[in-house]
Amino acid sequence: MEEIADNSYLHRPGYWTGIWKLKAPSKVKNLIWKICRGCLPTRARLLDRGVQCPFMCAMYEDNYEDAIHALFDCPRVRNVWCEGNMWEEVNTALQKHNTVAEIVFALLQDLSQTKVEQL
Repeated sequence: MEEIADNSYLHRPGYWTGIWKLKAPSKVKNLIWKICRGCLPTRARLLDRGVQCPFMCAMYEDNYEDAIHALFDCPRVRNVWCEGNMWEEVNTALQKHNTVAEIVFALLQDLSQTKVEQL
């Protein structure tokens, strides 16, 4: 099949096995996989797909709601990371990486198994 159709554009680099090795329910692994594949329906993504909606964060209307904002940058989400004692690690990953997938993969690789399972 690979000789007939070129599907190389579907392959994305990353620590994909880290997702599937998690000791978590399948629906959690699937959500993380979708996030890393860019399928999270943020307002920015919905607008790109032609859905008419506001582009600002539903919680704090002064921020553009893309995946990084929705998962890491939103003040309410930051509070959750802080309460889970994980903001330091998340902030380090945010400073080193540019995409949600890179951030998630870095967290999967750099955190201990116990902390990863808390994600």
